[in-house]
Amino acid sequence: MTRFLQAKSGAGQASQALVELGNIAADLKEKKLESLDAKVFLEKADPALDTYLSAQLHKTLEGIPVTVTSQTVTEAVAVFDDTIDIPWEVDEFWSKFNSDVLPKVKPGARVVLEARLSESPRVRMEIAAKARSELANAGAADARVTVLSAYKQGYLWLTEQVIPELKGKGARAVQIRIASCRPDVSKKYKFYTMPSRWLHELYPVDEVFQRELGISGDGFRLELVDDPKEIYSLEALDRSGKVIYQAAFGWRSFSSRIRPTSKF
Repeated sequence: MTRFLQAKSGAGQASQALVELGNIAADLKEKKLESLDAKVFLEKADPALDTYLSAQLHKTLEGIPVTVTSQTVTEAVAVFDDTIDIPWEVDEFWSKFNSDVLPKVKPGARVVLEARLSESPRVRMEIAAKARSELANAGAADARVTVLSAYKQGYLWLTEQVIPELKGKGARAVQIRIASCRPDVSKKYKFYTMPSRWLHELYPVDEVFQRELGISGDGFRLELVDDPKEIYSLEALDRSGKVIYQAAFGWRSFSSRIRPTSKF
């Protein structure tokens, strides 16, 4: 009863609408009207109530077309409609490739091209193969094209780039130095990045190294370092402790090289 009298129930709101529409109709009775369109906001729209309210208004406003429409108060109403056309990153890649890369290729040139796209391995392999072919057609004598993933970049760099290069080289231990992320706590943010931010990106790469290369848990080492040159720096050692492979990875470039004689 309290909710009814406070017009917080559907029946209470309908009763209030009936009274208020009756008062409005009484005020308009002596005026010359072409039509009357009323909208009633309730907890739940009710077509039967619309018909009833329209009939009651007709009794007061004889001969005038009357329309009453109820609408649920929680019904979504469009405030504005905006459509954004987001281009596909692969189309953007080819646009930049054709405008910024191919025109600069000279006969006999050596070209190193790296791209990072959020696509599947199959799509990225197809893009790399097509780019190498077009660079060769443009005259490049040596075209190295790598299309890495833009998602979980460190993890996929290790699993797609480093592990295949290490296979067959007799690696028995791996050490990865990881940049420690130091947020500026003097500034106010809702969230702050943890120092181990880039370490978390690699999970569960240790298990992948163990499965693919047979490197034990004791032979896989991760270390957070301050002020590194790259986000990730990797060294692989053979059974005798010699560094046989080095690689580095940052947000803009990556590099790797075989070191058959260097000491760790």
